[in-house]
Amino acid sequence: MRGLLMKDFYMLLEMKKFAGMMAVIGLLLLITNSGGEGFVISYMTIMSAFMVLSTLSQDEGGKGIQFLLTLPVTRKIYVKEKYCLGLLNGIGFWLVSAVVVGIVTAVRNRGTAPVDFIWECLLYLTVLFAMLALMLPVQLKYGGEKGRLVIVIAVAVILCVAIGSAKFMERANVDASGTVEWIAAHSVFSYGLLVAVLLALLWISYRISLHVMEKKQY
Repeated sequence: MRGLLMKDFYMLLEMKKFAGMMAVIGLLLLITNSGGEGFVISYMTIMSAFMVLSTLSQDEGGKGIQFLLTLPVTRKIYVKEKYCLGLLNGIGFWLVSAVVVGIVTAVRNRGTAPVDFIWECLLYLTVLFAMLALMLPVQLKYGGEKGRLVIVIAVAVILCVAIGSAKFMERANVDASGTVEWIAAHSVFSYGLLVAVLLALLWISYRISLHVMEKKQY
């Protein structure tokens, strides 16, 4: 798997223009404070997940998967490597952006408590887990353009459900303040539970991806 990781990291290095554009957009968002400093962290983390999808597209486009499977590389190792790549790349972008945003926030003296900032950053990290759990099985199943279309539709559906639920609760006069206060009072437990759920989803996603890969004909 080490060789596959090296291959994919070299492929990601070839995307330096895209990464540079991400950095420029992130800096502009940070300078203009569009969406708040924390938005930059979520933006960089999410975009790093999309970078991993490009390695799948390149493998499929150049018949790279067929070649890799002639080497001592099993389908299980290939799938496992993509999840490891997604986590390593995403955590790397998340960490760098969190450090930069933390420094800028401290310089601007926003009055944000360090503990609150750390919790906010950790919350953005969970977005990476959710994105990988959703995108990798879809991309392996449908590939290239169709896979991206399915991902966009899935994300749109999730957003619509979330917004619709919020609107429904608002119209039904459902008071969620008590739940929010409980979560805030038990932040460690709540975050731990969220991470546990997302890790479980990531494992299920991995098993689905493995099943898709084993059934796929090349």
